[in-house]
Amino acid sequence: MTALLSAMGFRLRRSKSFWCLMAFEGIVGLVIPILNYRNNLKFQQEIPLDSNSFAFVTFMVVLSAVLASLFLGTEHSDGTIRNKIIVGNRRHEIYLANLGATYLGSLFLCACFLVPYLAVGIPLLGFYQTGIGVILLNLLTAAVLMLALVSIYTAFTMLNQNKAIVVAVCILLSFAILMAGAYVNAALAAPEFLDGVSIDQVTGVLHQEVIPNPRYLRGTMRAVFTFLYDFLPGGQAIALSSMEVASPYRLMAYSLAIALAANAIGICCFRRKDLK
Repeated sequence: MTALLSAMGFRLRRSKSFWCLMAFEGIVGLVIPILNYRNNLKFQQEIPLDSNSFAFVTFMVVLSAVLASLFLGTEHSDGTIRNKIIVGNRRHEIYLANLGATYLGSLFLCACFLVPYLAVGIPLLGFYQTGIGVILLNLLTAAVLMLALVSIYTAFTMLNQNKAIVVAVCILLSFAILMAGAYVNAALAAPEFLDGVSIDQVTGVLHQEVIPNPRYLRGTMRAVFTFLYDFLPGGQAIALSSMEVASPYRLMAYSLAIALAANAIGICCFRRKDLK
């Protein structure tokens, strides 16, 4: 298992796609605080360091899909997995080594954003206004969320031998995850009341009034959408990126449940898979 993980780590360091993703995250981490500082000067507003420090989470929903599909997609096409089995490695060890390497790569991509963001952002925008304990807890929540995402993408990648299909589906799946989270967030953010206008039929005078919003979620539906927002990886990503995490421990529990389910299904199916 250790040898497999070490070999996958070596492959990861030599992966051009991984280095490209690192460069992208590093550039974004540099640009965001500079733009925020420019807006602070131009519009006389105050954008704190906290505001975009977790922007990497939404990026990573997609980038972890790209990493998993490109990095692991060649395992089948190059015959690497079959060769590993021939020399005596067990299938679950191969699966977990691939998962571990991809997860560590995803965490490294997160660091590639945070290091330049903090290095440039702290001198320009000042230190965190939020307590450091909250920041560290959110970082831990983001790390567990990355595990859930990587588990989902790894399961699909390890069970499909067509690299082109793997890349396309994983990227589409990542956008579907984000859109699902955005849809649930928009539904929960709908205001309870709307400003309306009525016309007096006699005088023709317009009167402003407050009317109930028919799209506002109430009762059971609101409870269901709140659960989905906390449970779905896309909802968690949006909550983390906006620093609006109400219960990080609940989010971590949901992410761990998703990761365990995805890995259990993936390993079980991979053991029975006919490798051509």
